[in-house]
Amino acid sequence: MKNLRLILTIVLVLSVVTIAEVSGLRSQFTIESLKSIFAQYGVWSWIVYILLFTLGNLIQIPGWIFLAACILAIGKLQGFILTLIAAIISAVVGFFIIRFLGKDAFRKIPYQWVQKILSKMDQYPIRTNIILRLVFQTVPPVNYTLALSGVAFKDYFLGAIIGLPIPIMIYALFIEQITKRLI
Repeated sequence: MKNLRLILTIVLVLSVVTIAEVSGLRSQFTIESLKSIFAQYGVWSWIVYILLFTLGNLIQIPGWIFLAACILAIGKLQGFILTLIAAIISAVVGFFIIRFLGKDAFRKIPYQWVQKILSKMDQYPIRTNIILRLVFQTVPPVNYTLALSGVAFKDYFLGAIIGLPIPIMIYALFIEQITKRLI
């Protein structure tokens, strides 16, 4: 079967997310619980935050929750810097896990429209990644799609470090107002 790797990767990702949901792990990722990291772990809080951001990204927790907690706990500038670092590390970890599992599985999909999209991405890999980051930031399916597309890691990484700062900065500037309305 041509797409066995892709199917197995999707099944594995869905299984991990389902287990995280059913076990209650996903519900532990709240703004309040994430804010408490900075009081609980002191000098280690940045490392704990990055690890939790990476885990959260793998189990489909939206990045804005982390950003909100971080900014509310340590301020806009430090929150922006820490979240940017965590988002890039998380994107890299997700890329390598999915690339290891699925390789370039999208290249084996026989549909012409998929191959057309991939050929356009091959022409402009960094620009495509930057645009996706500007719109979707660290949304895990974007990370997974890019990893499975066969895009070179160098292009993926450059697109992430160029494309992530602007949306994270915009969120950082307005997250306090947004969270006050939501909470």
